[in-house]
Amino acid sequence: MKKHFWQGDAVDDEEFKKRLVNLNAHILKGHKVEFKIDEFLRACDRFSKRLVSDVALRKSLTQVLVDSGESNSIDAEVAIDEIVSFIEEKALRTKLNAEFGSDNPFRSQKVSKPRPIFESWFPLGFLVQFLASNAPSLAVLSAFEGLLTGNINFIKLSKNSSDFTIRFFEEFFKDAVAKTWQNLLIVAKISSSEKEILAKVMSEADGVVAWGSEESFLEIRKMTPSRARLIEWGHRISFSYVTQSKISDSKIYDQIAKDVFVFDQQSCSSPQCLFVEDASFAQLEQFARDLKSAFVKRARLEKLNMPSDLESAEITRTVLVAETEKALHENFTDVIEDEKKQWRILIDNRAGLRASPLYRTIWIKPMKRDHLLEVLRPLSQYLQTVGLSCERDELYCLMQEFFKAGATRVRPVGAMVESYAGEPHDGVSALTRYMKKVSLEQECGIEQYATLDDLHLNHIQLINLPEKLMTKEDFQNMKRPKDSEELFFKSGGSSGESKISVFTYLDYHRQMRFAADGLLAAGLNPAEDRCMNLFFSGGLYGSFLSIFSVLEDLRAVQFPMTAQMDFDFVGQMIVSHKVNVLMGMPSYLMQLFEAKSALFKKNQIVKKIFFGGEAFSKKQIERLKSDFGIESIVSATYGSVDMGPLGYQCAYSPQGVHHLHQNLHHLEIVELDQDKPVQKNHPGRLIFTSYGRQGLNLLRYDIGDLGAWVNEACECGRLAPRFELLGRHGDIFRASGAFFNYNKFAQILSNEMSYAHEFQIIIDKDKTNDRLTVMIDSSASTTETDLASYTKRIFLVKYPELFELVTDEKSLELKVSAIDKTQFLRSRGSGKLLRIVDQRGT
Repeated sequence: MKKHFWQGDAVDDEEFKKRLVNLNAHILKGHKVEFKIDEFLRACDRFSKRLVSDVALRKSLTQVLVDSGESNSIDAEVAIDEIVSFIEEKALRTKLNAEFGSDNPFRSQKVSKPRPIFESWFPLGFLVQFLASNAPSLAVLSAFEGLLTGNINFIKLSKNSSDFTIRFFEEFFKDAVAKTWQNLLIVAKISSSEKEILAKVMSEADGVVAWGSEESFLEIRKMTPSRARLIEWGHRISFSYVTQSKISDSKIYDQIAKDVFVFDQQSCSSPQCLFVEDASFAQLEQFARDLKSAFVKRARLEKLNMPSDLESAEITRTVLVAETEKALHENFTDVIEDEKKQWRILIDNRAGLRASPLYRTIWIKPMKRDHLLEVLRPLSQYLQTVGLSCERDELYCLMQEFFKAGATRVRPVGAMVESYAGEPHDGVSALTRYMKKVSLEQECGIEQYATLDDLHLNHIQLINLPEKLMTKEDFQNMKRPKDSEELFFKSGGSSGESKISVFTYLDYHRQMRFAADGLLAAGLNPAEDRCMNLFFSGGLYGSFLSIFSVLEDLRAVQFPMTAQMDFDFVGQMIVSHKVNVLMGMPSYLMQLFEAKSALFKKNQIVKKIFFGGEAFSKKQIERLKSDFGIESIVSATYGSVDMGPLGYQCAYSPQGVHHLHQNLHHLEIVELDQDKPVQKNHPGRLIFTSYGRQGLNLLRYDIGDLGAWVNEACECGRLAPRFELLGRHGDIFRASGAFFNYNKFAQILSNEMSYAHEFQIIIDKDKTNDRLTVMIDSSASTTETDLASYTKRIFLVKYPELFELVTDEKSLELKVSAIDKTQFLRSRGSGKLLRIVDQRGT
């Protein structure tokens, strides 16, 4: 009979013992597994969904619990639902963020600005877990916590446990990606009397997790090696407390009954005692009679588990003692018991906390408020949840008393057994106890690294990707859960109807942390740089707010100016406050330097520019450096409103070349006219898939940009894939049956005329033919008297396809107009230059 699960295999006792001999070798197999948190979270989410949709699987797992006698069918369903909720990706990311401040604790993060010091969390190693049998889902949930922290887990179940945990993980590891981590789990059904086996297992332990009673802990402590971290999750006592102000509130009786009946008091957070503040015996009896009605009603709604013979004997003994005391002493104890023995209320006029024999058995006792600490503190190590019913003005003082006494949770009555993702367990964050904090400092050219993860190429396995690419329209039509709609930004809409992108705050701040890492790689020095944020703001526009968040994350000095058109004020602030870093869009920054040319030539304070939204031309960069002393002009980030930060530049990145944010996104580059991968470094469409976005599955999103792979290794040492941006799909336009590229016009202007200004192409019709009008800045310096005419001649000479249509076929008209820069057409929302304006449909 196969009753163990060893790194993916169901094995019998004989095979189990054979493998145990070479336990260290099997542990080393586990250490060789590369644990990727994003892949693991997605695998958990897929299985969570499968447990909901696969009726046959759910029925099979439920039947295992029922046949074993561990649960009735209702409790088995509840147990599976508990697991489903726990392993949802959103719940797990919330838990990780709550406990570590990040949904990837494995990520090594720079923690010191001037020195290359990095910290991260790391698994303890071989984690031996002793599981109690009071909850059918406990072993599975505890195993998931061990897996979530990247440990190699040995789950010790009792010899008579059901096969539920083994069957569960057999199914979980059927997932093609999840199978990668099967070497991180061993599940064994072993008697506590098998000392030799346990000694062998414990000799290799780096951490020991114990669930159970104080008696079981004594034995486990003896076996635990001194080098191993012992993590105990013992039995706890919870109770309810009702103040005098709430005794007459009829709603509390149903709420208390709910706490008592859910899980039959088998949960540590179930109340065993109910204290009524400063109550007389008569008040306790009246309270018990009112509570009886709620118990009767609740018993009709619940399918109740009956205790074992030993548990029944303990209940009977407790009731008989209370009844005996009632006979001997007036107004001392009383018993209200259901005729079918399904529940009982025990009244005791003594104030002390008293354990219940459970199975819907609760003590009702008096308690003076000023005696709380005195009575409860001796039991502080055992206290957990307080179900509290009080008025608002009583809350703070009571909360203080309960926490001082040792309780770790205060919840409303009726919700004692409920919890939330990331909630501390018994006063501590569970996952941090399963890991260790590590640090590294080295001087080997990593001073500008934000994370050592950049030294690693992250190969993510993506499964179930759709064949069809996601379009902007598909993105806008996606159904979003209401709880994922927290932050709204305008997405596109330069012409026509504005589109909206939605984020959770968790997603937003996670993405800004990556954008901050990219800005460090690009050369920002938070310890010394003084930054002015000159991006556009308002109208749901996101760039200003995003850069503000990035600089805040880096704790960099910043001046949140926005793209002010009062250039005198902006220039004055830059000079007077010695701002050496400007961050904004090229179109605005060029206007600023043009307007305050004399000021910035005289005061060459600005040394770095980080830009976004569009690109500087080669000539613009040369001019900024030669005329104004700018030393570095680098992309602040490459991203989109819908997807967030996508790539970043480093000190060795040529213009337009970016590293991929490989821990946020997966990138494909597909052909221009087919949805298949490009050959080598050929140009194509950039297709992004995002990891871990709450409420949104952004799979194979065509964001509208063109690019090509850069296959050569980067001198900075980062292994994240590199790609070169080659413009927008929209930069390629059709006129008179031929395709043209805005960037080709830009290249000609820059290379042939040293043109360093903005320009715009307007497409319309002249009678029957298409017409291209290239609008250029009349302030551009040139030796030619007729700038427009000269520019037109250059285009025809240097752009053969244009020459053919204009001169030979005469099917296209070309015009060049020199205009004042204020006449360029711009987006009303962002102020961006509209590079191509197609007016043929108007």
